[in-house]
Amino acid sequence: MNIQIHTDVLETFPDAAVTGSVIQCSSLAYAADIPAEENQHLLLDENWGPYGINTRQEVKRWRNVYKHMGVKPSKFLSSFESLFKQYKKGKNVFGIHPIVDIYNYISLKHRLCIGAYDLDKINGNVHLRFADQKAEERMVPIGSNKPIPLHYPSVVYSDDRQVICALWNHKDADSTKIDTSSKKILLCIDHNQNEKKRADKALNELKDMLLPANNECIIEEFYLDAKQPTCAY
Repeated sequence: MNIQIHTDVLETFPDAAVTGSVIQCSSLAYAADIPAEENQHLLLDENWGPYGINTRQEVKRWRNVYKHMGVKPSKFLSSFESLFKQYKKGKNVFGIHPIVDIYNYISLKHRLCIGAYDLDKINGNVHLRFADQKAEERMVPIGSNKPIPLHYPSVVYSDDRQVICALWNHKDADSTKIDTSSKKILLCIDHNQNEKKRADKALNELKDMLLPANNECIIEEFYLDAKQPTCAY
């Protein structure tokens, strides 16, 4: 299997990068070791300061990306901004799945867009590419039966047969979601090249949280950008 950022995406977004990992575990039936609820707000409030999410450069950057994709950033949010707003409204973003809980926590803490897919449900290779210019593509997101229509210049994650994430990291597909049977997972952190150190720190922290809970996990890392747009597994 290859994981790649397509050339035309990198020509349009030359600073785009993906830090990721392939995680293999014999079992993921344990509780994620995230801070207790009464302590979570300390990480968020101290990181954000008094001015709120609208002032953050990483949020502004993703909103500009979404404008370039031809959608309203106020309606279609990056995965981090969506997660943050759900959390601030008091919605429970944990208790979903051990790995999902961990990467949601890491996403909130480090202000990064993170997604993951069950590799046993992936067909062939994984692509970060533009949506088809000639025909509408559609994807049913997690928790919905209503497909999202996708047109060029939307950026999508896909395998060789179907879209697995709409609008770069807006919504993951129901067809490749992680569930209790998942044992081989592709995790992707979307960022720009200037955020590589933060993405590396986030991935290392994820590993530190995951491995003590299940020492049989094997984690292989990768990094994609304009200089190295493809890796193989």
